[in-house]
Amino acid sequence: MDFVGIGLVTSLVTAVVLASLFALERRRGSRFFPQMRQVLDHAACRVVQAVRAALRYVAVHVVRQVGHYSFHILLAGTLALMKRGERAVRSVMRTNKTLAKTAERDRATRTKLEEIALHKIETTLSEKERKARKERALNG
Repeated sequence: MDFVGIGLVTSLVTAVVLASLFALERRRGSRFFPQMRQVLDHAACRVVQAVRAALRYVAVHVVRQVGHYSFHILLAGTLALMKRGERAVRSVMRTNKTLAKTAERDRATRTKLEEIALHKIETTLSEKERKARKERALNG
């Protein structure tokens, strides 16, 4: 028989013996060994009080620990999100830096007249915009 089986049989035998003892005492009207039983009763009450206090202490600390753990998970998730955002911003910064350097190089290789000609091309009005401007100028 294994350890669990022995424990089960021992518990069952103990329960039957105690039930028989309590039934016999009830029929008799008094307890066997009253002083010793009173000492055992007080000891059992102290054990129950100690277990209750321990459970209360553990329950309070378990709830507190769960709260701290949940807050830690929230903070870790926030940190991971911020790291991802930082990587995205750094990537945009690198791209912008490359574009700025390219633009600086392009600008540095052009003469002032080329810059003016480029600006003229970029800001040239379309035919429709020219007609609209001319109409506004003539009509006031």
